Amino acid sequence: MKKKLLHIFLLSSILIFQFCNSKKDIKSENKTVKQELKILLTDPVLTLDPLQILYTPDWKVATNIFESLVAIDKNGKIIPELAESFFISSDKKKYTFKLKDNIYFQDSPCFKNGKGRKLNSFDVKFTFERLANPVNKFSYWQMLSNKIIGINKYHNGIADSIKGIVIEDSLTISFLLSKPFGTFLKILTTPNCYIIPKEAVKYFGKDFKSHPVGTGPFRISEFRKYKKIQLVKNENYYQTDSNNIRLPYINSICYKTIGKTENKIDELIKKNTDIISINKDELRKLEKSELLKNNYKIITLDKGMQVRYWGFNFTKNSLTENIRLAIAQSFNRNSIYDKVNKNKLAQSLVPSFFLKNKKFYWYNYKNSLSTEKLLRQIKKDTLIIFSSIISPDLIELENAIKRVSIPFKRIIKKDNYYLNIVKLKPDLFRVSMFPSYPDPIEYYSLFYSKSSNNVNLGGFKNSEYDKIFEKILYESNESLLIKYYTKLEQILKEEVAAIYLTHQGPTYFVYPKNLNNIKFKYNQLDFRKAYFE
Repeated sequence: MKKKLLHIFLLSSILIFQFCNSKKDIKSENKTVKQELKILLTDPVLTLDPLQILYTPDWKVATNIFESLVAIDKNGKIIPELAESFFISSDKKKYTFKLKDNIYFQDSPCFKNGKGRKLNSFDVKFTFERLANPVNKFSYWQMLSNKIIGINKYHNGIADSIKGIVIEDSLTISFLLSKPFGTFLKILTTPNCYIIPKEAVKYFGKDFKSHPVGTGPFRISEFRKYKKIQLVKNENYYQTDSNNIRLPYINSICYKTIGKTENKIDELIKKNTDIISINKDELRKLEKSELLKNNYKIITLDKGMQVRYWGFNFTKNSLTENIRLAIAQSFNRNSIYDKVNKNKLAQSLVPSFFLKNKKFYWYNYKNSLSTEKLLRQIKKDTLIIFSSIISPDLIELENAIKRVSIPFKRIIKKDNYYLNIVKLKPDLFRVSMFPSYPDPIEYYSLFYSKSSNNVNLGGFKNSEYDKIFEKILYESNESLLIKYYTKLEQILKEEVAAIYLTHQGPTYFVYPKNLNNIKFKYNQLDFRKAYFE
């Protein structure tokens, strides 16, 4: 009798266990039903070629298609991505990466029979050789220049390969640095360092920017510039959930460009988009609405690393230091930011936490020349002001210029905005920048004379600034770095290189309550585990 009861108990336990597992599997499989995520972009995507990525809209889409050797998680920690592991030598001059053994590129006609092949060390080598090839005119070349042994010789056509990139075996690759470089791993996380296959670049040529091939959770299905980008699930993606269901759950992502940002909340309510980003002012308005509380969820990106400023053009003689200083002193930031937002006013180029909260002040110090003397010396050329939007700070800038009696002309152009700054060379232009990785180097490169004109938009040049910038590339002593950062901030202020606006943040993402598992991958949204209930 006891044996019979024992058998019944064991049988019941097995059935209950199988039932629970079955429920888990069903729940997991339900996430993979054909679902489309709709996202609206306020600016058009110009390219999905990692080498060419400069601006946020391109990065937002590309992060779903490509992956890097390492990535930055939501806490700012560097973690393996395509790499299974990485090792740094004791002298910090050799970085060795062991690739995961189960990663395949997305299916594409560039491969034999259209089937994506396995990732290997040669793909990593090819990616960096492509960045270093001068024919490709990589805008962030200074990011890699002189860092890896032999990379400049390859860049200058003296060598056929980069000596410091060593293939140990098909899944192991090493980078040999010319000297210890503290932010090397951070550089590898940037979208420019997404790993790509040689076959795709050769097959698509210049059209690779609209026919990208990577290892990410989604692959390109349709690219209509200024209109629509369709991504579909990468059926060969290597990551799975705890029930061994292959990610991603979402079947497709549809990106569409919307011209007027003020319509985004309406678009969410009308279900034309599944997720929007809003600032604190917009959040306050939404919090008063029962509609938000009952139907939507919010996640917050609170890094405060974005910087906004008005840049001056240094390639024209008309914008003398006196003119720049007169405009900066006349610019009244207090008139455009309420009490709540005043704590976000940028007193420096980089956020204060990078400077260990060292205090800098706006243009309110005593100058050798009074404003009246400045005005008498001003040459009355018509200034060109360039912006992608009509914002409160644009109106205040125009008022500031009126107060110092300088004629000006406003140009508003949204399409190819930053490319047109380079092309049109306006006297003043509005910049919004989020660093590709969290380090002051990213900010200070904006005014480094050897940065490309796509980065140093105003053509700023200062030999002392350049020397200090080149020192911080290799310095690891934190107290010495703070001194260098302080000096760079002082130079930028003395030269009146820009009119700082804000260090923006936090950003709030609003989406329906039936959409789950939205995560962050550094500053971009991660949809690998997202699903609709």
